[in-house]
Amino acid sequence: MYKEGIKVARLLKSINKRLHKNISERFNDCGFTVPQIMVVATLFKNKKMKISELSKAMQLSNSTVSAMINGLENRNVIRRVKSDKDRRVTYIELEDGYKKIAEQLYEEVEIYLQNIIEKATDEKVESIIIGLKNLQELLENQDIIHSL
Repeated sequence: MYKEGIKVARLLKSINKRLHKNISERFNDCGFTVPQIMVVATLFKNKKMKISELSKAMQLSNSTVSAMINGLENRNVIRRVKSDKDRRVTYIELEDGYKKIAEQLYEEVEIYLQNIIEKATDEKVESIIIGLKNLQELLENQDIIHSL
């Protein structure tokens, strides 16, 4: 069983590396890294978010997302906005000039991923989804066990 766990981990790493490489090559001319594209796309979809919300959505640590936000803020891609209700709360949102670019990035990534999936049969896609959901469930159950 140990070897199968290693195989799964290596497959996931390989898939992630390939997706990252392909997206990076595809969007090389836009001047954003893949993680920055993820930030921009997530903000486009959600309009404005706290760093903690953005971190959770991207499944990255607050410090990692905060560093990306700082870089994007320095480039005037995003801005920090204080909440009207609680001045201690800060939201992150796209600068107006980047909303159209964000929409294009979001649509391009969506098309890229859809093109990959369309090459497979419906049965294969369903099998992949079921397998990934099963793995996710196993990992979530593992997290519960360790928290006891």
